[in-house]
Amino acid sequence: MLRWLWDNLSALVLALVLALVVWVSAVNTTDPVDVRAFPSALPIEYAGLPSGLVIAGEAPANARVTLRAPQSVWDLLTARDLRVEARLDGLGEGTHEVSLVGLVDRQPARVTSIEPARLEITLEKAASSQLSIRAVTSGEPALGYRLDDPIAVPDTVKISGPASLVEQVAEVLAPVDVTGRREDVDTEVNLAPLDAQGRAIVGLTLSPDSARVITTAHQLVGYRLVAVIPIIQGQVDTRYQVSSINVSPTLVTVFSPDPKAVEALPGFVETDPVNLSGAKDDIEQTVGVVLPEGTFLAGSQAVVVQIAVVPIETTINVVRPVEFEGLAPGLFARSSPITASVILK
Repeated sequence: MLRWLWDNLSALVLALVLALVVWVSAVNTTDPVDVRAFPSALPIEYAGLPSGLVIAGEAPANARVTLRAPQSVWDLLTARDLRVEARLDGLGEGTHEVSLVGLVDRQPARVTSIEPARLEITLEKAASSQLSIRAVTSGEPALGYRLDDPIAVPDTVKISGPASLVEQVAEVLAPVDVTGRREDVDTEVNLAPLDAQGRAIVGLTLSPDSARVITTAHQLVGYRLVAVIPIIQGQVDTRYQVSSINVSPTLVTVFSPDPKAVEALPGFVETDPVNLSGAKDDIEQTVGVVLPEGTFLAGSQAVVVQIAVVPIETTINVVRPVEFEGLAPGLFARSSPITASVILK
């Protein structure tokens, strides 16, 4: 038996190789291997950052990988099965070239290439500082109003990051736009670290990264906010009707040197009349407002009245029995209900 095996060893090996080739060919035919790029970019994980150091500047956030895998694996592959790492173990201060490593959790897929394959990373000493937050406003409140000095809550922030950036921070602002405001301000805003020239500094971590800005609005003495009531005269053409009347602005600020004069107003003012007589088209007209003697519109406030004029549409409701057409010979059809209502305009 052993002699027979020895005499036929080469034939057995050849048969085994041929069987393996046939098997591989069959597998590749039914489940072909494909090399292609994963459709979405993957986040780069920066691992092993030495204690006391931070990455300076904007480190690349994503990379693209190309994989080799059978079609059956490609059908199941998701971003959760893939990782891209940049190992920073053992690196010191300065600029380093770091290779990216692609890891696949779903076998037998493997990463064949990564774009970019290498990164230039600069490491600096970490630093932190505690600074006051200064709340600031931009723009002007509505006419006839003023705002108290704003405050920030909380009033301090911890900034951390590369020492070269932390040292540049001159102040941290909590900015809010108050243009046209009539009401109190209580809003959350993002904090902005600035250098001595007022330029924004990026690449820092702020804790917290936002703050509430609070300020109170006050109406100035002699000013009052009142509603605007449009006054309409006349009738449109008999074949037309008014579908809407709008006034802009709906509120105006009235001023008087005598505070009692504005306090005596009823809470609204009327516009000069807008004449609709015989109108067939939309009307848009800038009008004045009727004010008691000694009171004025504050600033340059223009009041515009817009009136939409549309043709009158009459409707007729017609009830008719349901009739069938195209029935084949010998067939019968019945409807329920037996009548239908048709609205004609």
